[in-house]
Amino acid sequence: MRPSQAGVLYNTSIWQRARRAFLLLNPRCVVCADPAQVVDHEPPHLGNHAAFWDTSTWQPMCMSCHGRKTSAQNPHTARNRMRRGRR
Repeated sequence: MRPSQAGVLYNTSIWQRARRAFLLLNPRCVVCADPAQVVDHEPPHLGNHAAFWDTSTWQPMCMSCHGRKTSAQNPHTARNRMRRGRR
């Protein structure tokens, strides 16, 4: 599945209910303990339905920590950081 198709998985009512329930049970970011707003998949599901619904890969994150993690995993972002001399 292409990455653009992975977004379709998030736009379902069943995901919204599962996400809401997970965040009620896991209200704090696993990185910084701020209030969590995102259910992150670790490792990334890459559009794979089985991996997407595998709750053992879910972790609660705040928007800030999730943004940093996603940016670090994105090869285009990493390449741009290297060009600017940052890691």
